[in-house]
Amino acid sequence: MNIMHAVLRSKSFDEDLLSDLVLGKLREKIPQLICALKGQLTSTQADKLSIALDNLKNFENKIAQIECLIEDKSHHLQPAIDLLCTCFAIKKTSAIAILSEIGTDMSVFPSVNHLYSWAGLCPQNNETGGKRRSAKTKKGNMYLKAVLTQCVNSFSRSKRSSRFVSRFHSIKLRRGHNKAVIAVCRSMLVAIYYMLSRNESFKEISEAKVVEKKRD
Repeated sequence: MNIMHAVLRSKSFDEDLLSDLVLGKLREKIPQLICALKGQLTSTQADKLSIALDNLKNFENKIAQIECLIEDKSHHLQPAIDLLCTCFAIKKTSAIAILSEIGTDMSVFPSVNHLYSWAGLCPQNNETGGKRRSAKTKKGNMYLKAVLTQCVNSFSRSKRSSRFVSRFHSIKLRRGHNKAVIAVCRSMLVAIYYMLSRNESFKEISEAKVVEKKRD
């Protein structure tokens, strides 16, 4: 974004200027960026870029307005939001989205199995000739499933010592990324159910304890 504004101002780019504009791993590619940004925009290209940046700014403002509205409407859920956010995988926006779908009263679900079945995270099985084959999960609540999937994908490359991370990588090796995501979504929803039912913060289990538990 800052680079694009600098392009509109017809700046010539050198290493010192770009080091002030780029962040993170992009800093390693400053020489390539300098080469890519050589040249001059035509007036038509500059107009198009200016309009695109204005539109982007408008969208960002609208998103900020919507986030303020969501926060205002979810104020009464704050204790439950804080509770869910004790889990490293759940940020505030995700917590609000989850609670907007399942509520805070888990007594409406006879058991945790009913909750993840309702969410569409209960795997179906086809049985043929005495052999069970895993099938697709039910449709369930697409909004809840989507936000849980985002949570899992956000830490899928993490090396954090966590039962969710450990479970994800273990299943991914055997059954692939998508099945690992669904399995960990289910594990997260189970944790959420008990956190809300018991009004307890998330209790982490390290990878070492997960391995020890499996051996037992």
